[in-house]
Amino acid sequence: MSEPPTQRDISAAVYELERERREFMREAMRTFDQGHYQRLRELQEGCGRLGHKWRFTHLGPLGSPWYCCGVCHASECRKEES
Repeated sequence: MSEPPTQRDISAAVYELERERREFMREAMRTFDQGHYQRLRELQEGCGRLGHKWRFTHLGPLGSPWYCCGVCHASECRKEES
């Protein structure tokens, strides 16, 4: 008769299962991301040529304002000039 698993055994098994999932998702997304982010950059560049529709979103950790385009979701930080 084998002993029931300990909490340490269960914790290790859960950790391994989650690690396997992260690795699977990383591999599954790698191919998709290559084409996706290239196409996204192209679309954002096209939007920039037409003129982004910037809107203020928040202040960054150093107090600089961040803006996001309402059309293509490009973002940028505009440092305040002293």
